[in-house]
Amino acid sequence: MGINNTPQTSFASRLGEDTITLFVGPDRQKFTVHKKLICTLPYFRAAFEGGFVERNGKMDLPEEKPEMMALFVGWIYQGKIESIYTQSHVNNLFYLCIFAEKICEVRLMDMTIDAIQDISLACNAKLEPKTFFDVCQNTPVQSNITDFCIALYAQQMTTVRIVQSDMKLAMSSLQELWKYVREDQSFFCCLMFGLNRHFHFRKKFDVDIRQRGEIPCTKLPTSCRWHTHEIAEKCPLDEDGQAKEGK
Repeated sequence: MGINNTPQTSFASRLGEDTITLFVGPDRQKFTVHKKLICTLPYFRAAFEGGFVERNGKMDLPEEKPEMMALFVGWIYQGKIESIYTQSHVNNLFYLCIFAEKICEVRLMDMTIDAIQDISLACNAKLEPKTFFDVCQNTPVQSNITDFCIALYAQQMTTVRIVQSDMKLAMSSLQELWKYVREDQSFFCCLMFGLNRHFHFRKKFDVDIRQRGEIPCTKLPTSCRWHTHEIAEKCPLDEDGQAKEGK
């Protein structure tokens, strides 16, 4: 057998030398990403390679969070979501989901929701009122991430133990949420309709929203329940087209 003397091209060399600089948040924290890689995403390709836009390889994202952007850049290079079992990490994942919706990256959105389910289940992280409000304010009413947040909050409220410590935390959460609800009528309406729907779902199936797997006594695969594709469609996160169980 002959020896293959063709030099192997490294990942870094394939990316080339051209880079894009993202300035994130009010303090303009800098993130440098290879142009060839980030421009595989249509949103950034249109921004940096479109015929009518001249950005000189720079983009300002003052409303985004640097912690979220670090996760996004990690996903671009590694193709996966980092798993850190803390409340703050789960909060950042929700903001990553908002960003994925904004740039129309449905694969990233689905991966992030999966990660939120798995990590929050493992460390019992909560959906905090401020994060909940930000998701609902920055995503369409009918979006999967908004529906998921409402379902998750409904679950949190229906699984509170009747003990003083838990009741106190639940009351504090509702009081904080009220600060946002009273200033936004559309958020209030969306919340009330959504909570009512998911209260009935919980009563009927008694399934943990964070658990990825088939709903008991049904054929509904919750692995893809919050994904952007239709249930009958092949899941883009699974090459075999089968709904993946939580890992």
